[in-house]
Amino acid sequence: MLVVAGKERGIEYDAYRRELFTKLNASPYADRIRILRGQFPQYTFDTIMSAADAVVLPYELGGQSGILSQCFALRRPVIVSNLPAFRTLLERVEAGLLCENDALYPDRILQLLNDQALYRRCQANIQKYVHEHAAWGHIAGRHIDVYHSVITVPYGKAEYVYFPEPEGYGEPSVADRGPYRPVPAA
Repeated sequence: MLVVAGKERGIEYDAYRRELFTKLNASPYADRIRILRGQFPQYTFDTIMSAADAVVLPYELGGQSGILSQCFALRRPVIVSNLPAFRTLLERVEAGLLCENDALYPDRILQLLNDQALYRRCQANIQKYVHEHAAWGHIAGRHIDVYHSVITVPYGKAEYVYFPEPEGYGEPSVADRGPYRPVPAA
């Protein structure tokens, strides 16, 4: 099953959108294509991405992709266009396959899905990369390093601390709520 999912861009891409939907609907495999349109809430988006075996990102322009980060968070191998940012990341992580031109997409998709050793190696590489370089602890640490490099903190050895509230902390008890009073009908 091929799933095409996402929001539509503005009217500047109207001709492309019409061409894409026309081709998808006219495909001899149309009964095996699902088109999911919209700006999805996070849970819906995560559910769609989690169901994917691989994600194809045939971008023509761009410097980075939030979708690629989501793929990595869910350990989904990718088939990507030859954008410099994608090429650099795939060289570093080996998380999928690169398409130097549009004609390569079908072969690359089949290669990734049919070669289980390659597929598992991509997933393992993604997991290792995220654990070592892109987990929230690493990202937060890099942000703090940037802040410390540009800000002089005048507090000496003072530290910021945070203690998470225990479950139920701060909720009023039954005694604090007072007696039940129904709202008068208008």
